[in-house]
Amino acid sequence: MNQADKALDQDITRYFQSQQLDSKSLEFLLSQKQVRGSKRWMAIAVAAVLSFVVLGFTHLQSARQIKTELVQKEVAMNHVEKLKVDFEAEDLAALDQQMSSLPFKLSMPGKIKDHWQMVGARYCSLSGVLAAHVRYKDPSTDKQYSVFVTEDSHATFDINNQPAHLNDVSVALWREKGYLFAMAQATGAK
Repeated sequence: MNQADKALDQDITRYFQSQQLDSKSLEFLLSQKQVRGSKRWMAIAVAAVLSFVVLGFTHLQSARQIKTELVQKEVAMNHVEKLKVDFEAEDLAALDQQMSSLPFKLSMPGKIKDHWQMVGARYCSLSGVLAAHVRYKDPSTDKQYSVFVTEDSHATFDINNQPAHLNDVSVALWREKGYLFAMAQATGAK
């Protein structure tokens, strides 16, 4: 840089250093910076909160789905094990009387066919909640059905009304009349 360019550069620097904003302009610019800064932090905070909400919801849904799958497996296992019935009865009223430890009145869903014969029942649990495991038999096919019933208020898992197929057992979960029902039946040979 030659001598003339250096002198011009110094003159320009001195000129701009001598310039000042009036107090109104300075206050306006400072307030804009503060507003922009706080808006940016507000946006970051909102984004962070939304991220936590979405992650929490996703985790909750995932946990509920896992619990649903565990309940379906529990139902399938109880059906396959064919444990001895503790209560034998030919109708629901007699069975309800015998199963006095249930904290609810025993009820069966509308899916039970009129011609099915009640084999008997036993106490069990669905997801850690006391339930009744009632076994039915279709005399025309000799096919066995397990129906599980408990109060709906204890269900902490998703009920999607779609049957799951686990090791040759079809398991359906649904809500009806204030109860949570599960039904299992073999899908292969009896």
